[in-house]
Amino acid sequence: MTVRGLDPASVVSELRRSSLDVPVTESADPGAGASAILGRPDDPTAPVRRTRGDGDPTAGLDTFHQLLPRVASGRVIAPATEPPAGLGVSAEGIERLARDAAARAAAMLQSGAPSGLDLDDELDLVRRCVDGQLAAVELAERLKLSADEAATVLSAFAQGGVAVADVVLRPRRLDEAELASVEAASGQAVRSRSTGALLASGDQIRRASTGVWVRLRFDEASGWVVCGAERELHDLL
Repeated sequence: MTVRGLDPASVVSELRRSSLDVPVTESADPGAGASAILGRPDDPTAPVRRTRGDGDPTAGLDTFHQLLPRVASGRVIAPATEPPAGLGVSAEGIERLARDAAARAAAMLQSGAPSGLDLDDELDLVRRCVDGQLAAVELAERLKLSADEAATVLSAFAQGGVAVADVVLRPRRLDEAELASVEAASGQAVRSRSTGALLASGDQIRRASTGVWVRLRFDEASGWVVCGAERELHDLL
C-alpha cells in the first residue's frame, strides 16, 4: 500500500479499509470514521444505542445494571400456565425455585456468597429454609424430622453453616484415629457411638466431612443441641 503523499486522515482511512475490511465514510474529521466503525456516537459519554436486527443478540434486553436490583429483590416472572402434571412440580414451585436462584445469583455477584450448587438435596432444603424460601413445617415433613429436630438442624446451619448442619442431620461413627484424637485432646477415655464420641460429661463430639469438629449437648426438650464448632479439636474441649 502506498502512503506517500497522503494526508494523515487519508492514511488512517486507508488502513481501516485494509485491516478491517469495513466501509468507511470519508470525512474531514478522522474521528467520525472511528465512530461509524465502532457503532458509537461522536460523544464518548453517550450510551451506545442498538436496535433489533443490527447483529447484536442482546438488543432489546435489560442491561446488567438494570437487572441486578430486580434480581436482588426476587422479582422474577412466574410461569403463565401450570406445567404438565407429569413433571411433578407446580407453577408456584417453579416460581419459588426461580426466586431462590435469583437471590443466590445476586448474592454471589454482590458479596461473593457461595452458590450452594454443591449441596445435596437435603442440605439444600435446609439452606432454603434458613433463607426463608421454605417453611420449617415443610422442611420437617420432607426430611421426616420432628419439629424439634428440624429446629436443631436449622439452628446448626445458621450457627456454623453446611458442615455443622451435616453432622446434626447425618451423624456418623468416628474412626479409630478420630477417637484417639478426641481422647488425647480431652484427656479422658471416650465411648464410641454410632453418632460420634461420647465424653464423660455426656456431651458428644462429631466431625464433619470438611474436618470441622462439633460439640453437642443433650437437652431433654430439644434433643442434641450444638454448643460449639471448631476447626481445631483442642479449641472445642
